[in-house]
Amino acid sequence: MARIDKLIQAMHQAKATRLALESGERVVLHTEGGARPVTPQPVPLDHLVQLVAEIAPQDNPAVATTEGKHHFSYAAPSGPVAITVVRSNGSLRLEATPGGGGQALATIQGLFAKLVKEGCSDLHLSAGSPPLFRKDGDIVRLDDAPPYTPAQTRELLFSITPEDKRTRFDEDHDVDFSYEIPGLARFRCNLFLD
Repeated sequence: MARIDKLIQAMHQAKATRLALESGERVVLHTEGGARPVTPQPVPLDHLVQLVAEIAPQDNPAVATTEGKHHFSYAAPSGPVAITVVRSNGSLRLEATPGGGGQALATIQGLFAKLVKEGCSDLHLSAGSPPLFRKDGDIVRLDDAPPYTPAQTRELLFSITPEDKRTRFDEDHDVDFSYEIPGLARFRCNLFLD
C-alpha cells in the first residue's frame, strides 16, 4: 500500500473534489465548503518525491523529478483518482481528483495538455477519425495518432463525463458539461451522437 493511499481515502470519505500536496506546504483537501489543511506540518520536497515515486506509472517512473506537468491515473484502494504532478523551479505539486479512468483518462488528459501547449481552441474526437484540433481557425492533426474506434471514443469521453451526464447522453444523445485539469485549464465539453 502506497503511503498516499490514506490521504486519498480521506479525500473520498470527505467527498472532496481535490487533494493537494505541495512541497513546503501542508496537505489540503478541497471540498465544496472550501479548502482545509489535513496535516499539521508542511510536506518536505524529498518526502513528496517519495510519495509520487510510489504511485508513478511504470512507463514514466521519474514524474516527480522531471520538470513539467504530468498526468496519470492511479488505482487507489479507496477508488481510482486522476493525478497531476507539476515539477517547476525546484518545487513539486501533486493534485489528486476522484474518478480516474485508467488509460483512457490519461490519454484524453494528454490530448487536453497538447491542446493547451499548442495554443489550440478546440479538440474534436469522432469515431473513425484521429484526434483533430482547431488551431488558428483551421482543423488540423497535430501528430500521427491513429483513428479511434467507436468503443475507444466512448471510453475516452466517458472517462471525463460525470455519471449523471452519461445517463443523459445515453437517453438524449447530446450533453454538455465542464471538465477541469487542476493547474492546466477548465474545458467546456459537448458530446453528441448523430
